[in-house]
Amino acid sequence: MPDTLGTPSPEKPAEKANIFESDVKELTTRIKEFKELPGAKLPPQEIVKQSIQAMAPPPPPQQQANEAVPPDIEAKVESLLSAALSEGIYKANSDAQKSHPFVMDSFHDALVGKFYPELQKRGIVD
Repeated sequence: MPDTLGTPSPEKPAEKANIFESDVKELTTRIKEFKELPGAKLPPQEIVKQSIQAMAPPPPPQQQANEAVPPDIEAKVESLLSAALSEGIYKANSDAQKSHPFVMDSFHDALVGKFYPELQKRGIVD
């Protein structure tokens, strides 16, 4: 797992950096599209979250609505976040969709926390 966003761990650093850059590029495109929508006056972090959700939409609510909220949410979200940074958002989202919707939402919030500062640094969001 990267020790800082965008700084891959020693194993396969070029591959992980490419995955990260690919996700940032995809997010950049989706953020720009979102900003161009009429009436899209949301806070920058909400725009990033909605852009991530567009890349990784949650499963339909009825699919998992009756499941109990898992007790190990924090550990599950950390595992998904690690997978997103090393294998990409799409792969991690595939795993997250097998979890409770609360885990999926928490995962999206965690992704915003990781990607937002990098997107700010690159001038993509305010």
